Amino acid sequence: MDQGAAYTSIVMVTLVMMWACALAINPVTTTNCYVHTAMKHLVEKPGCRPHELVVFGCWGRCDTNEVPSLDPPFVEAYHPVCTLTNYEDVKVKLPDCDPEVDPTYTYQSALSCGCANIDDSSTKYSYRPDYFVSEK
Repeated sequence: MDQGAAYTSIVMVTLVMMWACALAINPVTTTNCYVHTAMKHLVEKPGCRPHELVVFGCWGRCDTNEVPSLDPPFVEAYHPVCTLTNYEDVKVKLPDCDPEVDPTYTYQSALSCGCANIDDSSTKYSYRPDYFVSEK
């Protein structure tokens, strides 16, 4: 077998394997975004000692893609993240604040979540495994 035929065979086998994998993946069931009911949040308010809250947040996987382009910026990207689609403001009193400090703290608690693009200039986002409450 010459190099051209070998290359063609490798490409064909690769394409068949990719096609078979694509059939095995159901995009409806492989991505989703959920309200996670046991996420930790460390409150750090000036004049108060740090206090940990368990909050309702969002967790999941969203369908994302990039399409190469021959023109700058050379890629068209769509990278939604799992984020709040509906929330309620929750007020709590922090337990250990200086006497002159208002102990009230307000945070957003997720009621529903979905996949959406976010404005990274006004949104803090990251994955931190320590956000999840252990079941010890």
